[in-house]
Amino acid sequence: MSDRVRVKDGGSLRHERIMNIIGFIAMGGQDGVTLLDIQSYVLVHYGLKFSTTVEYLRECHMAGFIRPKEGGWIVTDRWRQFQRKSTHSRGESRGESTHTTKDQEHPP
Repeated sequence: MSDRVRVKDGGSLRHERIMNIIGFIAMGGQDGVTLLDIQSYVLVHYGLKFSTTVEYLRECHMAGFIRPKEGGWIVTDRWRQFQRKSTHSRGESRGESTHTTKDQEHPP
């Protein structure tokens, strides 16, 4: 047996972080999540600098997945569409169980 530890590649780590950041923002609902709350969440969970978190948010915003609103950041309908497509392609068509939020069950 080898003593080697399997390490995730940079893309996998980045994907995991982005998905968790957007998930955290989604939990805020239409009230939004403040920049400081997001930065604090990322600092505690990943140890990233506030400036790195801002870079992630900038990219998510440019992709149209999140948007600022008074009171903080919220996820967009575009993000929900990507989530539905992703959920479908991961197994919903094969009858596997998938988690959906109330917003996903009844889109606006």
